[in-house]
Amino acid sequence: MRAPLVVASAAVAGFTFGCAVNPVTRRPELAIVSQATELELGTEQARVVAREMGLVADDDLVAYVRQLGERVAASSPRRDVAYAFHVVDVPRPNAFAVPGHVYVTRGLLALMNDEDELAVVLAHEVGHIAARHAVRRLSRALPAGLLTGVVSGVTGIASPVLGSLFEAGGAFATEALMAPYGREQEREADRIGQEIVARAGFDPAALVRVLTSLARYDALADAGERRPGFLDSHPSTPERVRVAAARAFHLGPVTMPASPASADAFLARLDGLVVGSGAARGVFDGTTFLHPVLGFHMRFPPEWKTENTRGWLAAGSPDGRVGVVLTKAAASDDPMDGVRAFEKGLRRPIGGTVARETIGRLPAVRIAAGAEAGGRRFAIELHWIALDGRIFQVTGIAPAGLEAEARPRLRAIAETFGRLGAEERTRIREQRLRLAASKRGESMATFVRRTGTPWEPELVAVVNGLDIGAPIPATRRLKIARSEVYGRADGVDDGSANAEARQCSERIGW
Repeated sequence: MRAPLVVASAAVAGFTFGCAVNPVTRRPELAIVSQATELELGTEQARVVAREMGLVADDDLVAYVRQLGERVAASSPRRDVAYAFHVVDVPRPNAFAVPGHVYVTRGLLALMNDEDELAVVLAHEVGHIAARHAVRRLSRALPAGLLTGVVSGVTGIASPVLGSLFEAGGAFATEALMAPYGREQEREADRIGQEIVARAGFDPAALVRVLTSLARYDALADAGERRPGFLDSHPSTPERVRVAAARAFHLGPVTMPASPASADAFLARLDGLVVGSGAARGVFDGTTFLHPVLGFHMRFPPEWKTENTRGWLAAGSPDGRVGVVLTKAAASDDPMDGVRAFEKGLRRPIGGTVARETIGRLPAVRIAAGAEAGGRRFAIELHWIALDGRIFQVTGIAPAGLEAEARPRLRAIAETFGRLGAEERTRIREQRLRLAASKRGESMATFVRRTGTPWEPELVAVVNGLDIGAPIPATRRLKIARSEVYGRADGVDDGSANAEARQCSERIGW
């Protein structure tokens, strides 16, 4: 038990402890992480967000969010940071920040109804950065983490803080920077955000509308599995709404002219936004997986569980003993390059016999191999298939005891891989946000039936900030979802998927 403490003590010696003045509170506070290191940490975390979550590729929408964010940030009490603004390709409404970077999800954009609402969300996250909330949390957690051996395995311990965190405690830094904020930090960010938007010429009372809409949305969405969201903080939503309303009143009327953009103009910017699960990363049509960007299909047994994530596709038998994972292996037209890339990662030959095959009229290579982990033996089926300049790797795995039964099945699954057909493309659909005009005196239920949106009346009401029981305001355009064929805004595929694959495969994680 003493050895880790010795190493940890050496680690502490490598950090610079001191006091700094917080740019928001103007009070001195313990500073372990310098401003330069803070921003380097933020830059690294921004790479992680882009890689693991993905960013929305709508250049016009992203440019608008960036311009609005920069207008908000110009009124931040902290000016020594170059704030960057991003839209994350995540369907659930949320917003978060790491040092120097503010993120809103496309799901949150779909819930906004005017520019003031989006501005106050961006200002709230700017407030977290301005008050150095992530770094204050890291500064409090880091010494304790070191003393309990969290990064006791660090080598080169006298290196700068940043190197120490990334080389040995990167996961610890990530957890500290991305963890939910505490009660007082959320309250402080609410206050800072409202003060920022008031100075920038927006309505500080918009925070009340945002918090109310998010609470209503969560009440609908959380009937199933609970997932992280913007309201994941200690202060209760009613308390935050009450305090935000009082603060908006005391901040008084907006002192600068509001943006000339009307609510309709704001909503028009959201027209065409993907809502729910996007199709760009592939969709399931029954048991068949269809990928419109990379142009392939693959089928799985009907009883198997499947998971499609950024960069890989996995499927497993009901008992979890047999599984298949599909990934991209290399950029090439020769499937042997996939084998070479795999062996390079292993730093040794795979073993087994290499068999050249044709799968779905595509060149392929197969290797039947074995592996051992934790004292257990496994049968491994590996296939590399070339399609349009990419090598895809299909890895099948089963316990050695099931080898005779599992290998033929794993091969059969791999052999369903093939080029996506024109008819299959027409079956790939996704929901997009569209605007529909209401009629005088129309109820929400009638509006939903008339427009044919797949959203329930309750969701349409929440997304548009309306009371489900009240008549819809006359001639107002409301946000709805429409199911459309993937490929073009008018719902007609134009055969551009190959060009899209060449241009944006990195945006979908492949």
